[in-house]
Amino acid sequence: MSTTPGRAPVLRLNHDLLYYILKMNADMFSDNNALKITRMASYVCRDWRNFMLSTSSLWAKLIDLESLDGAADAWRNELMRRSGTALLWIMGRGLSTWGDTSGIISFFFTVISENWHRIQKLVAGIEAWYGHSQPWKWTPLYLPAPNLQTFNLSFCNSLNGRFEEDYAIGPLFANNAPSLREFRSSDYRFELNAAWLHQLHLIEIDVTLTLDELLTTLTVASNLKHLLLDRAYFEDVSPTLPTVSMPNLCSLTLFGYLEREAILFDYLELPPGCTLKLHFRTEVVDYSEIEDIYCPNMQRISRLARNVFRTHVPQKLLLECYSHEVALQDKTREEEPCFDFQIYFKYTLGQESLSDAHAIFLGEFSLPELSEVTEIHLQNSGYHLEFTTLVAFLENLPSIKVIRASKYEIYCLEQEFRKQNNFPLLQFFEEPWSEDSLYI
Repeated sequence: MSTTPGRAPVLRLNHDLLYYILKMNADMFSDNNALKITRMASYVCRDWRNFMLSTSSLWAKLIDLESLDGAADAWRNELMRRSGTALLWIMGRGLSTWGDTSGIISFFFTVISENWHRIQKLVAGIEAWYGHSQPWKWTPLYLPAPNLQTFNLSFCNSLNGRFEEDYAIGPLFANNAPSLREFRSSDYRFELNAAWLHQLHLIEIDVTLTLDELLTTLTVASNLKHLLLDRAYFEDVSPTLPTVSMPNLCSLTLFGYLEREAILFDYLELPPGCTLKLHFRTEVVDYSEIEDIYCPNMQRISRLARNVFRTHVPQKLLLECYSHEVALQDKTREEEPCFDFQIYFKYTLGQESLSDAHAIFLGEFSLPELSEVTEIHLQNSGYHLEFTTLVAFLENLPSIKVIRASKYEIYCLEQEFRKQNNFPLLQFFEEPWSEDSLYI
């Protein structure tokens, strides 16, 4: 109980504890209302207000352009004034110039122009075509960025789908960004041997590169922990390309086409336990292509999976199979799975060829490294997987004790495993989300 009548204990917090609480509630990257909540807190009492207004670092990390969209110019300017000379965090994931009557785009360019040297985190998505008529507004990107740690700039809904290279007046960040650790950029071709690549811990590349160009970049970015690739396109690959070792890589995420991108794995040396998220489309159209193209690429993926499973031993799996999609995912841990592989087939692929592709998929993942799997979830698998293919895969899981599936799948599997009597402790659980299905 407060010893001062009418003054609640919360109002008598020491400033260190108060700052900790305010900072915890002022994360705009996880809470869309962070700026609003912080502003409201500054009106709680005079002591809080005086303390908060004198703490510029609190406001400097709340340059939330989406929250400021529609706000009065006076409040935007006041927020910048409160930020003082502290390092800035700027976020604006959906900046639209269509009908921009609020002036938020102009505010964005003013902030980066006048405060580029102060920016520590920049996370923004903007329509690139706005810059087409005013390219000089992007000039700060080509100046030294002494404090920049996170650069995540995407050019969305642009007229030509990419940011024009003609805007460049020199190397990005003038090749001088000593603090940069995270770089994500959509539709922008950066310098493939930039000096700041060496210090990055995370890079997301969402632009078309040749395999030679990508390997050049990864050779420089040798300290990467997280690599995300989208829209890479590899063809006419030279057999003389070097192999790139990435000893510090913790995770690899790749989206694209199996035939064009899986060859990357022939030129990458990944450390044991590097987690994988691989979502591919495949353009195979008949059995001959499945045998000549799809099968070798699945062998590549299988080798990668074994590298993961030797360190992150899976105990729970999710197997999904729909009409033209099949996926296998590790579900052992609550956090991100250590292995997540999905492949989408063309709808023109015939049922017989699709069945062959599914059989190859599960055959390549019938691995000794899955010997400790005790539980598997089957989602819609019976409708599109041949029963014999599914049973053959499950028989290669010697420790399996729990199968979760639809009612009819359970009925079929129970009959099969009862005949074999190889898994006396096996239990079946019906999942409400699994639709009843018929094996083909």
